[in-house]
Amino acid sequence: MGEGNLLTRFRLLVAANCDPGLSPAARTVLAQILDHYNAQTGQCTPSFERLAKTTGLARRSVVRAVRELREAGWVDREHTTREDTRSHLANTFRPAFERVSGDDKVGTKQSPLGGDETVPRVGTKRCSEVGTKRSPKPSKKNIGTGTQVSAGQNSAFDEWWKLFPKKVGKDAARPVFDRVLRDRRATVDELMKGAQRYAAERHGKDAQYTKHPKSWLNGGHWADEPTAPHHQQASRSGFSALAYTAERMNADE
Repeated sequence: MGEGNLLTRFRLLVAANCDPGLSPAARTVLAQILDHYNAQTGQCTPSFERLAKTTGLARRSVVRAVRELREAGWVDREHTTREDTRSHLANTFRPAFERVSGDDKVGTKQSPLGGDETVPRVGTKRCSEVGTKRSPKPSKKNIGTGTQVSAGQNSAFDEWWKLFPKKVGKDAARPVFDRVLRDRRATVDELMKGAQRYAAERHGKDAQYTKHPKSWLNGGHWADEPTAPHHQQASRSGFSALAYTAERMNADE
């Protein structure tokens, strides 16, 4: 799993939401920082003004939230003066992806960014229960052609399920998800990004017309283009699946 891809960003957000010391504002700002992260280049350079606009917070609240995230070890930040201006500072954020980079490293290696090493990571009992019901234990039965579903594939489905906007028919959707991956119709990353786009499109709309997870998978809708250009703009101006997840987690407290 590459550093900074959609699944890793989502796991980092879930882990940070397990940190009882983080304020709701810090969690919201982290969601937007992760939403601005470019997995292709590794760049993450939103300004404080940009974060204030996308979170709906005052600039000073964003500054405090970033300081809080740095002190807790969830992000690091560098700033430089741009050559084309005299005073504007460009932020370069580095999310602490190493905190969720692998089960074999979780809890055994100190984070280079510091922070509280007692904060639970993804995969622990507390983190697995944040915002969702505990998933059933993976089945040992063979599926389809006899290929056994790996623990990693079950984990990928659970992460995808958290992103999908309509939580119905989970047991019916799981084998379809597995079959899509087994038949190589899509990668995990493509399914994650597709679910994120669909969640953005359906946000604030009548849930009656939102596709069921099984139907969405059977129809190959992860490859759909956004229905209109303004949906893409909306995801950057105030909504993303990551930010929406943070809002839901904050509301549950």
